[in-house]
Amino acid sequence: MGSMNPPADVFEGWRLEFDGAYQYGSAFILTMHPQVTGRLAKLMVLERLIQYIRSHSNVEFMRHIDVAQRWTETGMA
Repeated sequence: MGSMNPPADVFEGWRLEFDGAYQYGSAFILTMHPQVTGRLAKLMVLERLIQYIRSHSNVEFMRHIDVAQRWTETGMA
């Protein structure tokens, strides 16, 4: 039932994924399944990750539809 990874490992994995996307100017898309992230410890990890991401410059939180629209408008699609 859900991921058995310790919360610290989950944060580290998500942080590394974000850092890679940030380094290359790419979108960081985090897919969360409620059976995994619906647990209190994982929600606390998600809150910590959001704080970490917000500590970086030139970062926006967007819905997928908004990312697609921006890419279409800028000719990146």
